[in-house]
Amino acid sequence: MKKILLLTAAAVLALLAGLSSFLLVEKPDSGVQRIDFQMTDMQGRLRHASEWDGQVVLINFWAPWCAPCRAEIPLLIDLQKRYAENGLQILGPALDKPEAVEAFAEEYGMNYPLFADMNAVMDLQEAYGDTRLPYTVLLNRQGDVAYTHAGELEAAEIEAWIKRIITAESDDKTP
Repeated sequence: MKKILLLTAAAVLALLAGLSSFLLVEKPDSGVQRIDFQMTDMQGRLRHASEWDGQVVLINFWAPWCAPCRAEIPLLIDLQKRYAENGLQILGPALDKPEAVEAFAEEYGMNYPLFADMNAVMDLQEAYGDTRLPYTVLLNRQGDVAYTHAGELEAAEIEAWIKRIITAESDDKTP
């Protein structure tokens, strides 16, 4: 009887541990630096992570075939429009063939750099610690990871994080 109880408890704990990884929404990783990368964008230009040093960078790993990814694209387009002058730069590494990414980007009017080098994108996403889609990493101006999110973004939550970073950094500059 004790053995059955112990096995049941172990199974429940394993199940809860597995579920917690899927339910993880926010994981501030302060102090973790951005991953240095170079990838070719959809226009054929080699881009380096250092190109966006000093900016607030939101990296959104996505794919055109991923329903939650498609659902959050209009939000990301809007955030890029509204916060670009405050130093926000969104980057969209995609897990699909360049042709599919390009067709999707044209249809939606995506207004931020996109990358479709599958191997480089997978390596970068894995280096940031999660391979689920969509997966978002928000970096402050110092290149520190401030926020990560697995799953579809909620507008109010991500905007609050962006404002928090922009406001905190503005406060640091006031005499």
